[in-house]
Amino acid sequence: MTDTITVPLYRAAHSRTGDKGDRSNISVIAWHPALYELLVQQVTEAAVAREFAHRRPSRVTRYLLPKLQAMNFVLDEVLVGGVNEALNLDSHGKALSFLLLDLPLHVPVELLPCLAGLCLLVGGRRALNGDTMTLHRRTWLVYAAALSLAAPAFAQKYPEKPITFIVPFAAGSATDQLARALGQSVSADTKQPVIVDNKAGASGMLAAQAAAKAAPDGYTVLISTNTTHAANEHLFKKLSYDPVKDFAPLTALGKGGQVLVVHVNSPYKSVADLLAKARKDPGKLSFGSGSSSSRVAGELFKQMSHTDILHVPYKSNPQAVTDLLGGQIDLMITDTATGLPQIKGGKLRALGVSTLKRSALLPDVPTIDEAGVKGYEMSYWFAAYVPAGTPAPVVQRLHDLLVAGTRGAAATAFFESTGSEAFTTTPEGLSKFQHDEAQKWGRIIKAAGIEPE
Repeated sequence: MTDTITVPLYRAAHSRTGDKGDRSNISVIAWHPALYELLVQQVTEAAVAREFAHRRPSRVTRYLLPKLQAMNFVLDEVLVGGVNEALNLDSHGKALSFLLLDLPLHVPVELLPCLAGLCLLVGGRRALNGDTMTLHRRTWLVYAAALSLAAPAFAQKYPEKPITFIVPFAAGSATDQLARALGQSVSADTKQPVIVDNKAGASGMLAAQAAAKAAPDGYTVLISTNTTHAANEHLFKKLSYDPVKDFAPLTALGKGGQVLVVHVNSPYKSVADLLAKARKDPGKLSFGSGSSSSRVAGELFKQMSHTDILHVPYKSNPQAVTDLLGGQIDLMITDTATGLPQIKGGKLRALGVSTLKRSALLPDVPTIDEAGVKGYEMSYWFAAYVPAGTPAPVVQRLHDLLVAGTRGAAATAFFESTGSEAFTTTPEGLSKFQHDEAQKWGRIIKAAGIEPE
């Protein structure tokens, strides 16, 4: 028999409806299909009617909203009592309040991660103070204690099925290469397959949104970069995800530099040649980018060199490199992992690296700072996240697996072959690092004169 835990439902009271303010609306929302099925089975019209019997509703009607994974109850007549803490009053004097619903929900232990996001919204105008809030807090302390006992048992079994790494960029990109290297290590340690799912496009937003909406059970991990979690909030007026609220940080993974490249048959043999052309014919040269790191690196190059170069966006850096090889664009600043194979293969010419120190893999290539754009510096970083609400023991388990992965043979080979380096943190350390980096990238983007799209 499946182990279950009984939890209380929780609701926040909003303004009443009806011509005479005589109706209360209760909406139950479950952000996971499995929880919705439990609500449909257990939170019946009869159960709600019994719950509100002492508050004198004359009628209870239930409406199912399957597309929203929700249900709605309409109760007629004034509810007497029950609302116990006023939070705020709008201009019409209607209270926003908290209330514990006495109806229990019996949830299988394996669905505990899905409880995040479950809420119950109820209409009610009156806000009464008293001892009810003490019961509310006590009940939730019991609930929290029950979760704390059940979560380790859940984590001990984790993982029991394949884990998916969502990557915001195309196959062959630096992030993709690192994700696959880490996947090898995690799979070896857990004896479970790791699937790499490339969701390139919209500057990483497609992947970040998909990861944010995934079940918070530890089986979906976003392997991403400063693009999605530091730069995008400054590059776009509206994001389809919240880089802070929608995710639980696991660990930073690594960091590295970029390289300015042109076609091997390009007439431009140095950064000075590029600058001379850009200043002679403003707007005639074009640069491609398939990530925010690449985009901002190019925009910063323009800003610091006082040149006008046309930006051409791509879904990922490998696609931009393809067009550079085909002559559709003139240059790009790409991560070393993507550019190096083409440079070593004699198809691209490296004119400068984005760090203040020369790359050991390209010792004859000057820094862009050396080559004439004084003070120029740009780097990037990788990090791993899971959806917000993922149980803490699972977060810790994934953190440990990924940190170990950065030291594994496949990841070490990746770092050595791309001129990047391993860089790990605690989950809390990544949170702080991300906050600081978001502020830094905001300053760079503003200084580069990039207007949010």
